[in-house]
Amino acid sequence: MKYILVDNFGNRVAKVILDNKIGIDGARDYFKRIKKLDDKEFDNLWRTMEESKYNRRFETGIRSPHKDARWYEEEKAITDEELSLF
Repeated sequence: MKYILVDNFGNRVAKVILDNKIGIDGARDYFKRIKKLDDKEFDNLWRTMEESKYNRRFETGIRSPHKDARWYEEEKAITDEELSLF
């Protein structure tokens, strides 16, 4: 089965082919170890998906609405931090 690592903007970052027995949880653990992040940090930055599921979403134009909407909050937090320096 092919699994992909997806960033918060819905972009495909990496791909791995694993045995079907491994499953999505095994693929997530694989990518988590490569990135050397704990669960919370990994989940804030990345998602693991089956490649076929990603392709179906991409074809219909649905990338990741719940995570894509967070860019504003993240940018606002950075701006607030920068403004507090002055």
